[in-house]
Amino acid sequence: MSFISRLFKSMYIARKISNSWEDMAKGNVDRANKEIDKAFKVYKNPLPDDLAFGGYVRYRAKRFKDAVDLYEKALISIEKSTKLNQDTKNYLKIYIRKPMAVSLAMTQEKSELFDNIAKEEMTINLKNVSDRIKSIHSMKDLEKDSTVNLIGS
Repeated sequence: MSFISRLFKSMYIARKISNSWEDMAKGNVDRANKEIDKAFKVYKNPLPDDLAFGGYVRYRAKRFKDAVDLYEKALISIEKSTKLNQDTKNYLKIYIRKPMAVSLAMTQEKSELFDNIAKEEMTINLKNVSDRIKSIHSMKDLEKDSTVNLIGS
């Protein structure tokens, strides 16, 4: 694939994910889900945070099995990542926990990856998590979770 083709593909993927994020913010879950579908059809090696967001869109669209699949891919990708610091990895894991728990309950499935993060206690220095990650992967009421200690907010 030529440089120009890769550039256009990257721009297409970025636009579809951005559209999905905007649609989620507006409460248009069906449209967000369609945009994520389009992005993931051509996105062969998604970033960990894009997988987590895709899982969240699937969860909100009540596509629970698909959400679980993306969350599991995200958790594997998060652990393997050498580009994310530990605070960002923990932040993304916390972002995934609740919707993954609901998705697993709805599908009546079990996940060893989920079991590993379900009750894990984590300290997250928010100063070490990029603003982009925090804006896309918002976590309301996180401070109330007894297994999470947020610092640097």
